[in-house]
Amino acid sequence: MWCRSAALNRPPPVLLAPLPFHRPKSPPQKPLEPVTGRAHYAGVKADDPKDVIEPEVIPPGSGGDEPGAGEPVASVRVARLKRAVVSGLILDMVDLYSFMPTPPVILAGAAAGALIGWYICRTQEVPPAQRVWWISLAAIYCAMPKTHFYPLATLILMYRALVRR
Repeated sequence: MWCRSAALNRPPPVLLAPLPFHRPKSPPQKPLEPVTGRAHYAGVKADDPKDVIEPEVIPPGSGGDEPGAGEPVASVRVARLKRAVVSGLILDMVDLYSFMPTPPVILAGAAAGALIGWYICRTQEVPPAQRVWWISLAAIYCAMPKTHFYPLATLILMYRALVRR
């Protein structure tokens, strides 16, 4: 078969096989000895107990010798309380604006409540296993009619922030 284009009439290129890569095998190495502390530099064996350095481990929450060292600082507790009150007020304001018992308002209130509940879970450091329940409660609270005069979200979040360590 004949083509006018010279590029199409060329024979296919010959592919060369890759050259085998040869690396000489290195002799087996002896296993390294464990190195702890300054034993390696002093020429002492690592099994010598006087040269082994062991760190002191203090369990979390014990705080050592200081009384109340495991508890958060007062400024951290105040900041948590402020975040809880502001988050609760935001959720109560959303609930205040979803007061009509019509289906579009109920659905909008539930969606807004779920979004605010997700935000509250992030700011209040709620464990992942409890997030679904808190978000669901916020959505139901905002969707229910006649709850707009009760600041339940603010009270519940403030109580949770005060009781939590």
